[in-house]
Amino acid sequence: MQSYARIAPTLGHAMTETLDAAEVQRMLDDAPMSRFQIRALAILVMLSMLDGYDVVSISLAGPVVAEALGIGKTALGAVFSSGLLGMALGSLVLAPLADAWGRRAAILGALLLMMIGGIWCALVGSGWELAAARAVIGLGIGTLIAVTTPLAGEFANARRRAFAIAVTTMAFPLGAMVGGLLAAVLIRNLGWQSVFALKSVIAAVLVPVVFIWLPESPSFLLSSKKGDALEKLSGFLVRCGHKSVSILQDESNTALKRGYADLFAPGQISITLQLVAANALFAMVGYFWGSWLPHMIVDAGYTVFTASIASAINQLSGVIGGLLLGFATKWIKLRYLSAAALVGTGVALVLFGIAPSYLPLLILSGAFCAFCLHGGIAGLYATIGTSFQEHVRASGTGLAIGVGRITSSVSPLFAGWMFASGFERPSVSAAFAVVAVLSGLILLKPLRSAKRSELPGAQ
Repeated sequence: MQSYARIAPTLGHAMTETLDAAEVQRMLDDAPMSRFQIRALAILVMLSMLDGYDVVSISLAGPVVAEALGIGKTALGAVFSSGLLGMALGSLVLAPLADAWGRRAAILGALLLMMIGGIWCALVGSGWELAAARAVIGLGIGTLIAVTTPLAGEFANARRRAFAIAVTTMAFPLGAMVGGLLAAVLIRNLGWQSVFALKSVIAAVLVPVVFIWLPESPSFLLSSKKGDALEKLSGFLVRCGHKSVSILQDESNTALKRGYADLFAPGQISITLQLVAANALFAMVGYFWGSWLPHMIVDAGYTVFTASIASAINQLSGVIGGLLLGFATKWIKLRYLSAAALVGTGVALVLFGIAPSYLPLLILSGAFCAFCLHGGIAGLYATIGTSFQEHVRASGTGLAIGVGRITSSVSPLFAGWMFASGFERPSVSAAFAVVAVLSGLILLKPLRSAKRSELPGAQ
């Protein structure tokens, strides 16, 4: 039996309606999106674009940095790997703190880490210093990705939830595309240090934006045991255009554990392992494609410039794929759409592998692959972000993304070994196609948990 303690409103109304947590959630789910909520989502999109800018900036600046610092490919590889390691640690270790301290606090901490790491990168004098600085930035990025994805769903109503997560997720490749253009101009005119300095400037600008205009998550406030949490939630509802209400605190949830303990509790562990496994496999496919697409275009007999054009077309096609998946959730269940996109990526990889070395066909099949791939990423992240209870949502998302970062760091090496061993584009693409299909089949299995409390509208 549930027990409730009344939290009186602080907004000065003599008579207010009293609602419990479920009624508050239904109110947010059923009402149209307010300007206040849309503004919050816009801030999350900017944060995701910053992540995309960071990832592409180190890729483009890498060769110039290596020459300037006098480091070889081994040390440059360590720089790339340190960033991935930092991202994994940020998702696995720091992101769960958002379930205890709040989503805003985690985002502000992540931005500070990115500021410090960006300044450090601009001032380094050796490869190992740069690797350490990239690890600091990675900590911030890993935390940011794990928090902003579910937070987009928590700010949205039921009708727009999957689309809101898809838009936030697709801001990452959009930021990468814009960041690639900016980085090329900066490196040519101001030197490689300016790429990292700009990142710190953007992060510094976003700190006050988040502090002033990004509200705390309503789902976090509902599950929080802080004394003023429900008063803040009442204020959030008013700013969204709802009437002032008095909210009942569900005291039966006091035994809920935050962090990894509840993720691996009986009744929850199966859904945790299912989502972690699906993302771990598909992350390998994503990083293989992002790392080796230009190389495969060049091996087909085309120039590096042509390969960069093909990569840009891929990014654009991926953004379209992710956004269309978000739209389609109005008519088709999210899990089915996501699984179809993952399996479709496998089919697209096979088609790309067997395509003749004729540029239009390579670009077309590659764009189809990116369309399915980024649609799959958007759907997978939306499924992850809406499949954990609110008190462990950041922990669950961080775990899935963190493990994915670890497995993704292996896939470019495995692909490189296959190419070096004599395997060609059809065989390597087919190998990763199998991984994509397996990921889709895992996700297609119904998500069942005795304790599951999926965000309304996730399906």
